[in-house]
Amino acid sequence: MKATSQNTFWRRLAGPALVAASMLVSSAVSATTINGAYWNWFNLVDGAAGGFIDGGVWNELPKSPVSQSGDSVTLAVNTSLCQDGLDAADSDAITYWCDDKKWVDMLTYETVLVPAGAPSVATFTGCFGDSTMTANSAKAFVKILAEDYSATYAQEFSEDAACWDISFDILGDAAVQVQKGFQVLGPNADPRVGAAGAVTAYIGATSNPDAAAGGPEGIPVLPLWALFGLAGLIGLMGLRRKA
Repeated sequence: MKATSQNTFWRRLAGPALVAASMLVSSAVSATTINGAYWNWFNLVDGAAGGFIDGGVWNELPKSPVSQSGDSVTLAVNTSLCQDGLDAADSDAITYWCDDKKWVDMLTYETVLVPAGAPSVATFTGCFGDSTMTANSAKAFVKILAEDYSATYAQEFSEDAACWDISFDILGDAAVQVQKGFQVLGPNADPRVGAAGAVTAYIGATSNPDAAAGGPEGIPVLPLWALFGLAGLIGLMGLRRKA
């Protein structure tokens, strides 16, 4: 498998030919279980990412932090980097992570090996709920990677805290790793100064479930027939007053 031949392994679903072809392939849609994490961190300069410092696999998933219950995945701003320093009474770590803070790019995901063979479609859909993050963004993503992770053939990230619908056509020419998950991007937080903020991603949802439960987007709307009826009632009351 050659990393330079990425178009032989995947194609973004677009155009009449690919849409027609997608009807013939098997589906790779399945439940998503977040079981891995990777992070990079940068200097924090004027509230934004500065120079890259380092990165690698994040080994303690709950401290990323992320938690999952069925198709609901709760993502939060990282506080563990600072908290670990506080717990250890490590003055250097407290200065580095709590006082100075860093810009953290945290990816949490599920990775599934799709073997060579029949074509399939990798699809990831859902919606974010209401976010209490003030300085961090949350996005969904899909990456198509080489089997040995030596190359990224394709990737797409959603808009911040919005609904997402990402699909890639896997042609089956070679085995690939399909990674689906979430990115939380922004400054890490100091747990001594209050709640850091969080957001829940609802996998498979087509609208914000938090808005449906209440809030500005969840205010009931009268159907058209009820509006006409209300207008008629108001008019009748006006006639009675004149009489």
